[in-house]
Amino acid sequence: MKDLLFQKVRDFLQQRLISTGPVLVGFSGGPDSLALVLALIECKRLFPLEIHLAHVDHGWRAESGKEAEGLKILAENFGLPFHLKTLSEKDFAVGNKENIARNLRHSFFQEIYEEIKPQALLLAHQMDDLAETVLKRIFEGGGIFSWGSMQPVSKFCEMSVWRPLLTISKKNLLEWLHERGATYYIVDSTNLDSAYLRGRMRKEIFPYLEELFGKNIVSSLCALSEEAESVTAPLLADFSEYASHSKRGLLGVYLDFRDLEGLPKLQYPLFLKFFLAREGVSLSRAVVRSIASALEKEDLSQSYLAGNQTVHVERHRLFLMKDLPVLSSSISLKEGRGNIGEWNYELTLIDSSKSRKPSTWIDAFDGHIYVDLPEGEYVLAPYLSLKGSPVKDFLLKKMSSSGVPTFLRSLFPFVLHNDELIHEFLTGENRKKCPTNISKRLSLRIFLDRK
Repeated sequence: MKDLLFQKVRDFLQQRLISTGPVLVGFSGGPDSLALVLALIECKRLFPLEIHLAHVDHGWRAESGKEAEGLKILAENFGLPFHLKTLSEKDFAVGNKENIARNLRHSFFQEIYEEIKPQALLLAHQMDDLAETVLKRIFEGGGIFSWGSMQPVSKFCEMSVWRPLLTISKKNLLEWLHERGATYYIVDSTNLDSAYLRGRMRKEIFPYLEELFGKNIVSSLCALSEEAESVTAPLLADFSEYASHSKRGLLGVYLDFRDLEGLPKLQYPLFLKFFLAREGVSLSRAVVRSIASALEKEDLSQSYLAGNQTVHVERHRLFLMKDLPVLSSSISLKEGRGNIGEWNYELTLIDSSKSRKPSTWIDAFDGHIYVDLPEGEYVLAPYLSLKGSPVKDFLLKKMSSSGVPTFLRSLFPFVLHNDELIHEFLTGENRKKCPTNISKRLSLRIFLDRK
């Protein structure tokens, strides 16, 4: 066993280590991290290896402070730099203690990582940890993408993360330590404390399932993780390519599923989960399935609330919209610059040779709309102020035939002249074109300035 664990770590480093740069080790002082550190020290005979240890004292146990001091002395005896972070009760005042502890550990590791710029952060997760993570994510409904997320090599918050012990079982790791007489590791009682989910899994859930099935389930769960990774890795590569077709504007992001050639409709829910997570949107499985179904239909328009964003689906297109300030009253336009709430406008006199095509809804999604008009006096009016249903009906039919998304049609203003509708900004068409025999014309630009 001695040779196996050392060989695993040696071979792992041999494939990935470069000649310069330290490594940072998350060092709890428990058996797993102690075994990793001892194996790394042994590897120093083979590689030019500078090892830094990072320890977080969570303060959950009365003896943890003394243990942290003991680990500092141990690091000094090993001749290794030791970085310590001490937490207090106030750090855990609000929220789930285990989640808070994990986030604070990660933040501390990031601080040290940025300071010493190591080749990687090494963590001592072993097979049993991997099995626990897979089972937890299955029960939480994390989905297939989460089952293979604890990998030997990964990225987390710009940190390269290495896990050399993932193929070593806890039992074999303890045997290796005892063979070497290295029994001075910390035994953290919270690891088996039923007050914590981790403790309940180790003390109650895993023993119950193994008794129920009559076999060790750790290897089966680890195999499931490996198989999930082999399936999802190429999928994620494809999904990243599909996601690159999205268009990002000042008002949000949209994606036309008609551009995603090769994406089977059967995979719409999986891709949506990936894409929405990338955009920071969390929705239930049922809602994701509903969105996937709506994306298959040409004539269906649906909206879903997602935190401070709204998800719109229409004509095979997916929109993630931020809140949009709406023009609530009419305003007379004057040459120069002005503002209407969060909107700004710029009305200038330009040479007729500099005219351009009017804006479309795609420009509007990017936060700016524009048109060139004959000289005259104009009013910028909200949709609600338009008088007469025939005008509104005409506008809606025109916008529908031009493919303007339904949820945008009443959000943007219109240009009036003597109460006559002159222009809308979303179809790319001018209702009243400028005469061709004039040298000057008005250029109107309306834009949203969000920093």
